[in-house]
Amino acid sequence: MSTSRRLRIALGLLFTATFLMWLCIGREIHRGAPPLSGRVAITSGQVLITHTGFETGALVVFWLMLDVWIASKTAATERTRGGVLPKYAMLARKRE
Repeated sequence: MSTSRRLRIALGLLFTATFLMWLCIGREIHRGAPPLSGRVAITSGQVLITHTGFETGALVVFWLMLDVWIASKTAATERTRGGVLPKYAMLARKRE
């Protein structure tokens, strides 16, 4: 076997082992995370946020991060079309 081929195989094995290691670490982090409650209320009983609110908030954060990433990859004129708010409004209507 040539040196080049051995190096490519070693690099492939290194990438595979690293990916599997990060996969296992991520699984342990996910398993150790506390569960989300069905609702958060104050002592008087008033509900501050429900599980659906948590999920909607996570979707908003996802869309904001995606929009920032897309904006960084496109020209300023392209950024003005679409935007975050129409996407969020669509998701909020689907969740209700």
